[in-house]
Amino acid sequence: MGETSNEAPEQPPQQRSRNPFFDEIVRITAGETLLVRDETFSESREFLLRLFDKRDVLELVSPRQTFSNDVERLAVNLDNLQELSITINTLRRQLPPRIIIHSYLPELLVRYDSEQVLRLLNFWQVEVKKHKHVEFLLLPKNTFEVFERKLMAIVDGAIDLSVSREGNSLQKYFTPIRIARDEYHLKPIKYSLVNGDVVISTTKKVSDGNNSARALLDRVVAEDDLTITLKKDPVELEVLSDYFLAKAVDGFRVSWVKRVFPDILDNVVWKIASWVDEGFLKLDRAAGGGDSAIDGVWAKAGRRLRFFSSYDSTEVLNDLGYFLKHRTGGEVDMTRLTAYLQELYS
Repeated sequence: MGETSNEAPEQPPQQRSRNPFFDEIVRITAGETLLVRDETFSESREFLLRLFDKRDVLELVSPRQTFSNDVERLAVNLDNLQELSITINTLRRQLPPRIIIHSYLPELLVRYDSEQVLRLLNFWQVEVKKHKHVEFLLLPKNTFEVFERKLMAIVDGAIDLSVSREGNSLQKYFTPIRIARDEYHLKPIKYSLVNGDVVISTTKKVSDGNNSARALLDRVVAEDDLTITLKKDPVELEVLSDYFLAKAVDGFRVSWVKRVFPDILDNVVWKIASWVDEGFLKLDRAAGGGDSAIDGVWAKAGRRLRFFSSYDSTEVLNDLGYFLKHRTGGEVDMTRLTAYLQELYS
């Protein structure tokens, strides 16, 4: 008899979003197929495109669908299910692992029997896992109810988006299903869309398993007179806007950060605590320099700081790099380009 291994199978990598709070609540891994539902069939798309880096996303649409040109998009022919399957499976094999959004399902369900569509999606999951993509199936909620229930049973998980009126305002929620930590499973979580980002409102920001980050987060929140100092060059940070933010807060007091980023403070403070934990930044007790010093900082560089540490800057810088590459016919040294823009910013 052959020997059996006691080693646990290797876990697939987590698909990180642009929001660390979301990644603490929800664990999406490579090779998963997920259903995303909302009542208007517009919230799902906007949520995903703001949650993930758009350059990691491919959206598949029907030839009849029209959206603004804000993400890589491919129209697929829906006239024949077999041809559709061949086209999309060929894409899966050709592309490196990435996020694929399927926005055409309502039209497919109008054209074909729902059982045929269900069998197709079930078959596709093998290819998704094999090629390590993360694929989102978008559906309007309560429109194809029987199909929705059956699809929910075969996908790896789901995200339900909802909106409720609270007083004079509308509050957005997302509810993770089978893809969240136990304490968040099936629990509506508040979120809002601010300056191109998904901002999550929850009282529990850091997982219990990361005690050092939790302690640092509590310290950053509570102690305004701490000074943030750059400990090492954050070149390992994958998101360009994170790189700029980590470089820019060097020398900042925590109280300054709170004044510069009041609308996205939760996200920024969590990032700072994480980078201290990872060794990019350190916290020291501030010496001198009253809080009024932020007025000079804001007058000199505050607006540029907000821009260069936002997702919008990432799009601008990458677009500039692609433009220069096209014009020069060669590769663009993004490190040098980043250095030039960092010098311009400072």
